[in-house]
Amino acid sequence: MKQFLIKVLAFFVFGAVFFTGGMAALFVWSEIDPDPEEPNTILVTTPEEIQITKSSALKDTDKYTISGTLSNNSEHIWQRVNLVAVVKAGKAEVDRCTTRIYYVSKNSQKAFLIECYDIQGSNLPDNISYEIRVKEGVRFDFASTNKSDV
Repeated sequence: MKQFLIKVLAFFVFGAVFFTGGMAALFVWSEIDPDPEEPNTILVTTPEEIQITKSSALKDTDKYTISGTLSNNSEHIWQRVNLVAVVKAGKAEVDRCTTRIYYVSKNSQKAFLIECYDIQGSNLPDNISYEIRVKEGVRFDFASTNKSDV
C-alpha cells in the first residue's frame, strides 16, 4: 500500500511539473511570436462600390434560385457583402431572400447564388420577378492598422 501511495504522489508531482513547464513554454512562445494584429473593419450600408453586374433565375430547381455576379469597383477588400433578393408576383412581394459573399478582392468580380426556401423552383407563373440589392458590406480598413504588421 505504501508503494502505491508513493507512485500516486510521484505521478501527481510529475504532472504538476509537466503542466508548469508547458505553461511556461506557452508564455515564452507568445512573447516571441505574438499573433498578428487583425485589421480593423468598417460596416458600410448599401456600398456604392459593390454592384450586381448580372443575374438570372435558374430553371427547374428545387427552390427558387438566383445566380449572378457582383463587381467590386473599388480599391477596398471586402470581408463580407450581404445581398437581398425581393421576389415578386406581379407587384406583390412573395419572399425576401438573403445571402452572404465572403472576401471580395479589390477591383474584382465574384459569383453568388441566392436560394429562396419558401418558393418552389419549377412551375412558376410568368409574372414572377426579382430585384437584388446590396444591403451592406464589411470592408477591411488597413489605413488604421500598422501596415508593417499586416
